[in-house]
Amino acid sequence: MIQFVIYGAPPILLNSRMHHMKAHRLKKKWYIWVGIALIGQIPKRPHSRARVIYTRYCGYIRPDGDGLVSSFKWVQDGIVLAGVLANDRTDNIHAEYRWFPASAKDKKITVEIIPVDHRLHPSDP
Repeated sequence: MIQFVIYGAPPILLNSRMHHMKAHRLKKKWYIWVGIALIGQIPKRPHSRARVIYTRYCGYIRPDGDGLVSSFKWVQDGIVLAGVLANDRTDNIHAEYRWFPASAKDKKITVEIIPVDHRLHPSDP
């Protein structure tokens, strides 16, 4: 199992109205932070299938489901770019998204990656 914590929280992208250049810079920062958090945990070959648990500790108002999922887009892409996962298709990743309230000073995300050598879903061949 691979685990990491990043202090701070990525933006909820669905309703974001940030300038595209600001979004580009922020996305690159999240890729770097994910890569740094994974130092020493990157496998020799990327895992083809995994269960991934994303947890967001941020704010006191629960984001809606789509917003919570979108907030981990850059994190998930960073995990693939780092070489931990082969890709981020839904056939290959079973993702779970969690949220817990937290003050601004305690804002963070945690990620657990559990490689799976067999079927992710009962309907898989």
